[in-house]
Amino acid sequence: MKKITDERLKLKNLKVIRLAFVIQYIGIIGLLSYDYIKNGQEGLDGNPLWLLFIITNVVMAFGAMPISTDHENLKKSPSYSNYFFVSLLIGVAVAVLTIIMSPSSSIRTIVLIGALFFICFLVPFTVLYHFRKKNFDDSNEDE
Repeated sequence: MKKITDERLKLKNLKVIRLAFVIQYIGIIGLLSYDYIKNGQEGLDGNPLWLLFIITNVVMAFGAMPISTDHENLKKSPSYSNYFFVSLLIGVAVAVLTIIMSPSSSIRTIVLIGALFFICFLVPFTVLYHFRKKNFDDSNEDE
């Protein structure tokens, strides 16, 4: 297969790949919806397409981060403590909501749920911080 060197053809190829991905994505959502309607939440949890759907969304989100941070014009260096405290606040808020919604839950379960949400928000915030910091440092070197 010959390597594509024309920019127009590369763009056209990317559009075809995007269309195929959208069709595949819609198909996965359709299959998961059908499984949910037929078997309920229990059937959906056991479906390997559910895991594929979650992994695809995570990869898309992490893949879009460097692209979105390239378009930002930061006036000052990003602060990691802001990301940490936002993640901590979300973890505490989820723990409090768990106490309100399920008062019979054990303290261990509440702390575990809050800690999981804290980690799940801290990881992408940390990656985003590093992209923003790198872009800020690169833009200051250019000046």
